[in-house]
Amino acid sequence: MPRVVDPAQLGLFAPESAPDVVRPVTPSAEALAISARLPGNIRFGTSSWAFPGWKGLVYDGDHEVTTLARHGLKAYAQHVLLRTVGLDRSYYAPMAVEDLQAYARVLPAGFTAVIKVWEAITLPRYPGHARYGKNAGQANPHFLDAGVFLGEVLGPLQDVFWPHVGALVLEFSPMGAGDERAFCQRLDVFLGAVPRNVPLAVELRNPALLTRRYLDVLGAHGVAHVYNRWSRMPAVGAQLRVTGAPTTTHVVVRVMLPKDRSYEERKAQCAPFDALVDVDDQMRDDVVTLARTLLGTARTLLVIVNNKAEGCAPRTVEALAARVVAALP
Repeated sequence: MPRVVDPAQLGLFAPESAPDVVRPVTPSAEALAISARLPGNIRFGTSSWAFPGWKGLVYDGDHEVTTLARHGLKAYAQHVLLRTVGLDRSYYAPMAVEDLQAYARVLPAGFTAVIKVWEAITLPRYPGHARYGKNAGQANPHFLDAGVFLGEVLGPLQDVFWPHVGALVLEFSPMGAGDERAFCQRLDVFLGAVPRNVPLAVELRNPALLTRRYLDVLGAHGVAHVYNRWSRMPAVGAQLRVTGAPTTTHVVVRVMLPKDRSYEERKAQCAPFDALVDVDDQMRDDVVTLARTLLGTARTLLVIVNNKAEGCAPRTVEALAARVVAALP
């Protein structure tokens, strides 16, 4: 089947071995103190890692984007507060086995990633964008195709990267409220075909799908709901009030865009992502509230923060981790 790939995602990671051309930053005393008290089942991380603006925050020295993309993950994973990472490039095409092996070689034992599932499985219709070529604007015959997921996405992960899989995120673009019943029925069939030991999480991009029927489908299969902070979704705290306390072994939060803000607008405001542009206290409090429901449990909270949330993802992570520690009994 055709693979629709964003050209910007290609050629960014060289699978061959290389010297440590990117070194981690020396942690501050404050970060070390927070890390020492942060519960092991609360894991913060960022969406990808290839940002030169993180000099002095994550990386020691100046580096180009391509250098960080190819060689920065090892240094990233040594940061005392970055205990997970978002692998977003897998949304554009399944990850090559060689790249997964290369990632696995540099990640420490126990370090897990939040991995986006290929969009060919989660798009009911391809957007009318030039990068989709002849598929642009067409219905997607592989929407929620369990066979494609099991063979092209899950298989390679199980073969070479399974110890580092924290959650696999099925991200669904906005669709009409009238599609809710059909969506839930189709999602139910898909999830029923996936082994229950696969840590799936579903991310919605419009509130019309966040219904009791949807939550019942997830509950029947032990699948997590992604609590996302995104421009057209309710706040994380509002979503938590709808879902109730999480019951899955893995709980995923993805902190991305502020309410009613666009990707392009926030990119222009926040680049080069080296400082906080604004602070969202409600979002921070919501994440802490969710974290507190998981304290003392065997459930793992994976919080992925995007630069466009507040301007600089590592600084947001440190602030969130500090708030969680301050809220400990």
